[in-house]
Amino acid sequence: MQLKELIEGCRRLDPQAQRELYDQYRRKLWATCLRYVREPLDADDIFQEAFLRIFRQIHTLKDELALDAWVRKIVVRTAINSYKAQQKYWQQELADTSLHLSRNEEEELIDRLSNDQLLQLIQQLPDAYRMVFNLYEIDGFSHAEIGELLGISEPTSRANLSRSKAWLRNEAVKQKIYFE
Repeated sequence: MQLKELIEGCRRLDPQAQRELYDQYRRKLWATCLRYVREPLDADDIFQEAFLRIFRQIHTLKDELALDAWVRKIVVRTAINSYKAQQKYWQQELADTSLHLSRNEEEELIDRLSNDQLLQLIQQLPDAYRMVFNLYEIDGFSHAEIGELLGISEPTSRANLSRSKAWLRNEAVKQKIYFE
């Protein structure tokens, strides 16, 4: 199916078109979900909720060429909503870190990590740090946008990003991941 036909089929609730769209985006979007949570089962929940939203809201898509960005935005927002819902039930203490590396050393350390190693570390980040790290470093949101999405101040977003990077450095050194 051509992209336009695929979208139109989804708008008509055509199961074949919906299945094709699902199959086309399944791996990429599930991987995005996994970056925002610790457990694959939680990623499954976010993924399923996101696809329900995609199918319910596909009629609002104005430019079919923007489909990739549009579905990814829905997945990220679904992950944020899940985070906010869970945040009501627990409070997590965010520890400061003590390892200090220069910006070049930090970048070199992170560059040595494989994608799987980096994902493993990101999943271990304290939740508030993980959300800010993903939104800023991977999904390209500004600190102002992150603050608005998460209900935190812009300086808090900046501080959480800095702390997340420090945490990642410490864990990489502690676990000697970058030597593998």
